[in-house]
Amino acid sequence: MLKCLFCGTENPNEKARFCSDCGPDNPAISWLPSDVDQTEKVTLYTSIISEYYFDDHTAGDLQKFSVRMRERFKISYQTHSGIISKLSQEKNVIDHFSKFRFEFNENVTDAYAGHDTFLDFRYTNLSENDSFKVSLFWDDPETKDKIDFRAETKSFVKPLVSLTIAGPLVFDRIGLKEISDLKITITDQFGESASFRSEPFRFKVTNQEKHVTNNISTHNQISIEGRGVVDATGMGAEKIGVQPVVSDQPRWKQLGFSYVATGNKQSMVGGLTATGVPAVAQKNDDKQSPKTSVDCPPISLYVPSTQQYSRLTRVTDIAEQLQDVRLGSNYWHFLIGGSKNVFKLLIRDLIIKNQNFTAIRTTSSSALESPKDVAAILCSLEQNSLFELDGLDELFASHFVAAELLYPVLADFKLDITIGEEPYTRPIKLDLLPFYSIFYCKDINKIPVSFMNLFHCCLTLEE
Repeated sequence: MLKCLFCGTENPNEKARFCSDCGPDNPAISWLPSDVDQTEKVTLYTSIISEYYFDDHTAGDLQKFSVRMRERFKISYQTHSGIISKLSQEKNVIDHFSKFRFEFNENVTDAYAGHDTFLDFRYTNLSENDSFKVSLFWDDPETKDKIDFRAETKSFVKPLVSLTIAGPLVFDRIGLKEISDLKITITDQFGESASFRSEPFRFKVTNQEKHVTNNISTHNQISIEGRGVVDATGMGAEKIGVQPVVSDQPRWKQLGFSYVATGNKQSMVGGLTATGVPAVAQKNDDKQSPKTSVDCPPISLYVPSTQQYSRLTRVTDIAEQLQDVRLGSNYWHFLIGGSKNVFKLLIRDLIIKNQNFTAIRTTSSSALESPKDVAAILCSLEQNSLFELDGLDELFASHFVAAELLYPVLADFKLDITIGEEPYTRPIKLDLLPFYSIFYCKDINKIPVSFMNLFHCCLTLEE
């Protein structure tokens, strides 16, 4: 019996060579068993299709989009059907949460850098039966050491009732400000909740030290010409810097929103194991000591004297730096530069000593041929895992676009990707599970300074 990997059709004819529905042009005909349903690609496919599924698309649009994605990632019909089934269940569960209208008061009258700026939102419960509590959360990517905006309702919002939600926010700089990724969490009477992401909106932040001077002088002048008399009161008056009247009336703008899928990626993948893919991630349900991804020989084999190794440690101040990073960061990122792999491995072992990781994932720049490869690996990382990438300088040199994907990942654990085809492409942000990372390079001078600033610690091992 022939079972089509792409459409799931079963053909009882033992002599059949291709699917009767898909025909000889079936995309799955050339798929190798080891290429089908690779765990990394299934995880990435799940993330992308989830974003698309919960947007306002017709069943036909979803079908066309999923077919293109499945061809690209080599996703079987069985796996695709399982993912769609779980997304459908999730959509039914959160349907009553999405019945609301969300608005922003654009009349932000007192938005000054360095001072409290109050933002007003209005939530309207469009449900006829359910009451909800609402909380708003936004973390400004420009201020990494604090949570910037949080506001919530103190009581449940009754059906068909509107409620204003306001809270303070402090901006560090003046100019046009865009609020994107504002998270809206809706909780019902039973304690169940769903999260949504608001569409971006903008307003201007000014400088409080800038004063406007109103200088108005009045000069009356009467001109008589012939029989006509013209009263020119106020003609010639000098008006400098007349400040317009500022209205305090709200200007409500309705904002769109989209559901943030919370389904567990691993459960949606269904425990699939990729055939032919090396198991580079070592997992353990219990706590474990860190596993090294490379079998590193004893230090004494390369450094004859322990005193010499101590001097290396003391000169670089690595021990003190590691302690400072661990105490000051929940999730750290290291960059190690140098041409000697042995010494880089020694520093690596110092970094991961006594650290517990759920898994360790190692790759190199030569294995990453496109941004899609980078995205697939990042989406497969578990929380509290360790990600190692060798040849960061080579990645910037040969695949700059792929390297650029790492900027928001290291800054905020967010992955920026584009879905759809021209002219209907649109960017989306995927939330990644937080992880630890160590990057290696031969020439640290080839790494952009802006990228180096994302690391908690950069080490260069001199010859």
